Amino acid sequence: MEGTVKIQYDLQGKISSGFTNYKKSSKARVTLAYLETRLDQLEKQWTQFEANHYNIVSKAENSDVPYLKENIYDRVEEIYMSYKIDLKEALSIYKQIGHPSTSSNISKEADHAPLKLPKIILPSFSGQYLEWQTFHDLFETLIHKNTTLADVQKLHYLKCHLTGEAEQLLRHIPVTDANYESCWLLLKKRYSNKRYIANCTLTRLLGQRVLSAESSSGIKLILDTTSDCLNALNSLGKKVDRRYFIVH
Repeated sequence: MEGTVKIQYDLQGKISSGFTNYKKSSKARVTLAYLETRLDQLEKQWTQFEANHYNIVSKAENSDVPYLKENIYDRVEEIYMSYKIDLKEALSIYKQIGHPSTSSNISKEADHAPLKLPKIILPSFSGQYLEWQTFHDLFETLIHKNTTLADVQKLHYLKCHLTGEAEQLLRHIPVTDANYESCWLLLKKRYSNKRYIANCTLTRLLGQRVLSAESSSGIKLILDTTSDCLNALNSLGKKVDRRYFIVH
């Protein structure tokens, strides 16, 4: 078993250094063949690492083995998933827009290149009900319905963008393909409570501070908050007559 443990530490180093070296790679070096070769190498290393791990676990008489106490498997799994996600994202982008290697290609493709829009940043969700709808819609569009991502990658993205109460809800669920759908449904079941969200929105709307003196900034804040709350209620399917909220 000692020999197998040594191999595990060696594979840990290879996977970790491979990820580090990939992130340092120049753009000119990143070709389709380069990405596919790295992904193939990573999968072979991980397959061997995973097989060795279960072999060690089956033979270990207790958990006092340093390899097990140091949670080496969990550490390497995190590096493996991050590395694989980066490679698959790069491959997806490469296959969609290509990677011209000569100035003539660059000139030709530039004439037909689509407008490059700013990158959409997925916000974190802390468990605040009023933040749920925005997070839900963005995650559904960017991650959940993205057919280029495996379920294990989707779950990795999901857990990386949760904080507070929402993060605690999924904290102890392993990142695996099989667990993604149940985790996403668990969050939706907890936070897609339209009645509770509507009550929170109404509380915010009706609980605004009363102005004690004339103030243009104070009036603007009330108008902005009121408009935000009414739009939120409408998005929930709650019909609101705006005539009752006109400021005279």
